[in-house]
Amino acid sequence: MNPGHHIDYKQLRSINPRAARTAVLNYYARVAGNVSQTARAFSINRCVVYDILKKQAGGDLNDRSRAPKYQPRKTPASIEEQVIAAKNKTHKGPTRLSLYLAKYEGLQVAPGTIRHILRRNREALTYPSLTRMLHKEKREFIDWYSAKPFEIVQIDLKHIRDHKALSKAQMIHLDHYDTPNYQWSAMDVNSRFKMIAYSRGKSWMKVKELRKLIAAFDCRLIQNHKGHCEENAHLERSHRTDDEEFYIPRTFKLCSDDPLLDESMGYIYYYNNVREHSALNYQPLFQVFEQRLPDIDDSIRYTIPLLLDNAAVEIGPWCGYNVLAHYLNMNIKICNYFPNCLF
Repeated sequence: MNPGHHIDYKQLRSINPRAARTAVLNYYARVAGNVSQTARAFSINRCVVYDILKKQAGGDLNDRSRAPKYQPRKTPASIEEQVIAAKNKTHKGPTRLSLYLAKYEGLQVAPGTIRHILRRNREALTYPSLTRMLHKEKREFIDWYSAKPFEIVQIDLKHIRDHKALSKAQMIHLDHYDTPNYQWSAMDVNSRFKMIAYSRGKSWMKVKELRKLIAAFDCRLIQNHKGHCEENAHLERSHRTDDEEFYIPRTFKLCSDDPLLDESMGYIYYYNNVREHSALNYQPLFQVFEQRLPDIDDSIRYTIPLLLDNAAVEIGPWCGYNVLAHYLNMNIKICNYFPNCLF
């Protein structure tokens, strides 16, 4: 910048503090060390110029750390190194890492303290956190509207006891009869055809094992990002319909597992075969399904809700993760109907 010109130092500093200070020093040299003229050119006080000159003398034009110089309650560096080493060795989260340190290394460190230590020393971690992995990984583009029947299937988990949908009395009723708390849903994007199941727990399979399972059906998995429900928009919208047309009016009839399965069987038949959907020009789902896939077996319209807690878990080397894949005839039949399926 030439003498006589003006620049907004604050705006430049918000972009790059080091570059802003370098610009001040360059101008200061051009005006033969005139502090007042430099301050006027950058609309700053003279003390700021003096501070920049001190930084130059110290050999560092970067911002100083905001951490206080005296921190009597800060965790000692030796303990931080021990926590980081244990994290890199075990890959455990803060709570489990706290238990591990207490049990095997005789070190008492609270989970909250571990969380702060790991946050301050991200660069020392050899095991990348899930958050950083998700930020680095870009989700591939999915063209919903050119998908063929059962080429793309959205799957999701719905919490049935939703205080935004059900009344307090309805939730007390479900708790009293100990009905399952989670609805598992799968929806074909092309026809909106939907299948559901129930469980009391919500533990997902490990992603690695889930990929093995669906690979047996010539399918692959694309994960959605946490907090981005728009990536599962079709199925997320159907959850509202589930609340309005099934759970809200029928909750007090759900007095055990059998009534739940019976009622949900009637609802999913209505949803797939009778209900007119605005997204499909007010046609029933199965009618559209037959138009787009004429050779489909008519019996598929009778999808039966399952209670996953009662499913077998001791078949095959994955302890239940690939139960369906062991049924060769079913595998062949499904692959004939749904080739190259994308979950």
